Amino acid sequence: MASIIATTNNDDERKEDNNMNNNNVEVICVVTEKTAGVNTGNLSFIDVLPSGGAGKDIIYTILTMLDMKSFSSVIYSSFIQLFCKNRNDDTLYQMCKIIQYPYLNKKYIKEFIRGTPLVCACEKGRLNDVKLLITCRNDVNGSDGNMTLKEYVNQVGKDSWGREYTPLMAAAYEEHFQVVKYLIEQGEADPNIATSNGWNALHYAARNNRTTTELIELLLTHMTLNSINKKNRWGFTPLDSAYHNNRSPIKQEIIALLRLKGGKANCHDENGRFVGDGNGDLNH
Repeated sequence: MASIIATTNNDDERKEDNNMNNNNVEVICVVTEKTAGVNTGNLSFIDVLPSGGAGKDIIYTILTMLDMKSFSSVIYSSFIQLFCKNRNDDTLYQMCKIIQYPYLNKKYIKEFIRGTPLVCACEKGRLNDVKLLITCRNDVNGSDGNMTLKEYVNQVGKDSWGREYTPLMAAAYEEHFQVVKYLIEQGEADPNIATSNGWNALHYAARNNRTTTELIELLLTHMTLNSINKKNRWGFTPLDSAYHNNRSPIKQEIIALLRLKGGKANCHDENGRFVGDGNGDLNH
């Protein structure tokens, strides 16, 4: 099998990109035929691979031989999606995810020694990694301690600096809108959750978002008024954080949006002047 793969790779270097896919299919078909005694003839890879049994084991073995970069190209390719759609069977995709999860988890532990893999993936805005770390947790870890999806996604972990965040907080702080959207809509992330110091995702977004207000708008639609005006350990509500920490061109837009949704400040007056803990318009 190794000699077949080596020969095909040499051929690939001398051919156009559109021939590479054909060569890769030939490799898999030859390996399948040699190993399982299947007469492939002119059948495509999709025609050869059964949904289970020996064929599944063969493809699993082949996929585990790929390096991480090549494997990532496979799992996120349109080929996998088309294969599953044509077969009405996501066995191959689930197989790919199960193979990749341990590698990805170890990669994050090595890359971010102070952090939690899922929190760091959200911090860095790596949506595909976020999806994999969430959807594969039960496939790889069994019941994952009988933890529900909501419990898993809303756990407090650590970012790359070792600071405590939930995955949603990390993504909101770094203004990764698509990650925040996925966490809320698909991962059951709850923006109302706060850390032991009283910070919620809106605090981080209000103080640090600099591009648009769409992420803050999304958070606000899923938050109670009490959470919108949640005071952290230092007495700051999200609106206080916007007044005190945000230095972006959209600061006033953020302030106006928060006030429109009922946001008030505990330490600043309506003009944004610092007046001390308990003297803001939250208490009037």
